[in-house]
Amino acid sequence: MSDAQSYHRVTSADYSRWCGAMEVHRRLLSQNPEYAENRAQIENAAFAYEQLEASTARQSLVDIPVVVHVVHSTTEQNIGDAQIHSQIEVLNQDFRAANPDIDKVPAVWQDLVADARVQFHLARTDPLGRPTDGITRTSTSTPDWDTDDLVKFSLSGTPASGPPAPPPRPSTAAAPPCTRSGTG
Repeated sequence: MSDAQSYHRVTSADYSRWCGAMEVHRRLLSQNPEYAENRAQIENAAFAYEQLEASTARQSLVDIPVVVHVVHSTTEQNIGDAQIHSQIEVLNQDFRAANPDIDKVPAVWQDLVADARVQFHLARTDPLGRPTDGITRTSTSTPDWDTDDLVKFSLSGTPASGPPAPPPRPSTAAAPPCTRSGTG
């Protein structure tokens, strides 16, 4: 992480809400040519839609199974199932433009609000077809993580200090809630 980013985290009015998404995005753009190419294709497609040069053929709802990986070093970090289900519901409301505060979107952004016709649910089967509740829990001695993806794999190739990870599944999104450095 750059000194400027560290400074921003510490001097931000609410550094506890700092999100590492853009830091990870920039790292992936610079280190992963396939990621950069895919992002360029996505940006070009989005621009074509915005300019009304393209329209979506998909009218149906896309349902995406997700796995939430809870990586924790304290009992407070080991969030409960109810919080996970609540966050999935909030995510669905946001993607479907059905969140209760949608009327508070600033006027400059209101034309961009749309139902993405995407919804998420906790995976019901793992990559090997076995039943799952879509939530994994891994205890670790590491108190917090940075945005370098080490939360996903240790040097031995296993997540944090848990069992070997199942092979990635292209149709499954994974979201690891954990304490990130500088987030409290």
